[in-house]
Amino acid sequence: MALCSVMTAMSVLFMLLTIILPVAAYSCVMLTGLCTALIVEEIDRKYALFSFAAVSILSAILIPDKESVILYAIFFGYYPVLKDLVEKKCSKITARIIKLLVFNAACLVSFFTSIYVLSVPKDTFMIGDLYLPWVILILANVLFFIYDYTLEIMLRLYKIRFKKYLQKMKR
Repeated sequence: MALCSVMTAMSVLFMLLTIILPVAAYSCVMLTGLCTALIVEEIDRKYALFSFAAVSILSAILIPDKESVILYAIFFGYYPVLKDLVEKKCSKITARIIKLLVFNAACLVSFFTSIYVLSVPKDTFMIGDLYLPWVILILANVLFFIYDYTLEIMLRLYKIRFKKYLQKMKR
């Protein structure tokens, strides 16, 4: 249980880093997913969802960069829970399709939230006649696969190299 609290605090810390390191804002938000994944791995999905809720609320209160908060709340916060659930219940191809559909839905929700809630003008998404959200969505899908693969590698590394140390500390 203490691990859940520590990982929740680490997630809030990563979210706070988006203020200090705006260039690394997306990376910091993605790192919160690793904290959530460790909660899923060591405790269970329910605690990971409680952590997600706590980090979402604290981030909404503490973080002035609402784009990072939206990215966390709409996708990166709960994604490790979804990933674990889908990969355990579905075939590999079905799991990839579900994860991709959820990611694209989250991208669309994030885009429309930016426009209609945060009041970002639509013309800021144009360069000449090129409407950037479609280009960004294609690039985001490529980055999503890289993120998913990286998260998988990090979890494997944790299981192989670090999990045994955590088990010793529990005794």
